[in-house]
Amino acid sequence: MTNILIIGATGSFGSALRASLQDKTDFNVTLFSRSAGKLLPKTSRETVMAGDATDIDTLRPLVQNSDYIFSAVSGQQIIQVTQNLGALTKQTNKHVILVSSLGIYNEIPQSMGAEWNLDENSILKPYRKAADLVESGVNHYTIIRPGWIKQGQPAPEYEVTEKGKSFGGREVSPANLAHLVDDILQDPHDYDGRNLGINDN
Repeated sequence: MTNILIIGATGSFGSALRASLQDKTDFNVTLFSRSAGKLLPKTSRETVMAGDATDIDTLRPLVQNSDYIFSAVSGQQIIQVTQNLGALTKQTNKHVILVSSLGIYNEIPQSMGAEWNLDENSILKPYRKAADLVESGVNHYTIIRPGWIKQGQPAPEYEVTEKGKSFGGREVSPANLAHLVDDILQDPHDYDGRNLGINDN
């Protein structure tokens, strides 16, 4: 049985992935976040655990028991969490899926508001650092750089861009990001080592 750990399970992206995994897979899912105590398992395949992902000793057994680790945390903590994942997955075949942010490579066109690029917005520095840590220290990974979270119904289509390509939109619905993660889980070899932007069309 395939096991996946969702770090940030109570956030918008973690919650959307949880729902998608329930519908589309038979994976065992561990839901982990500081506030996971408010969650109740919906199936026997779900395990809920509250804790701090910046604590490597708390994270260690969860990573050891997982084939895939989906990490969607925000702010400065993303650096320590990503460092922990690098240390815990070193010399393993575990696949890390890191949610970073749009703009960390200055890929937002001027017409869309270039003030949200890294050169203009220091809030993106931890997200860029986390992406660099993954690229330099994780054996198997996919980095996802989502647009800003879009509320309401997801767009019927979304765009995926490779690292170095400009974004075509500034927002993405959590459901569409979860759809991309579904594709990664179905064909991890095709997505291994890729760094992808995603936005709704």
